[in-house]
Amino acid sequence: MTQLATIDAFSPQRFQVMCQMAEVFIRSRMLPPSIQTPEQAIVIMVKGQELGLQPLQALNGINVIQGILGVTNGKMSHAHSFP
Repeated sequence: MTQLATIDAFSPQRFQVMCQMAEVFIRSRMLPPSIQTPEQAIVIMVKGQELGLQPLQALNGINVIQGILGVTNGKMSHAHSFP
């Protein structure tokens, strides 16, 4: 298991890693055009993590519709349940 995988979902370390990832992803300009800020990217990544998605799966498969996060049907098959 990687160090990242052993960090709790809401720990300061995990949040710091997500902030760094979000900055890189936004600068890359390779995200869907609706994701324009690191903060938006972080919220989507956190929601994806809750659903068992990897960061890029979440960023490409979770949509924001009128301020509500919604998962694309195809991405739900990748999500796994938590105990």
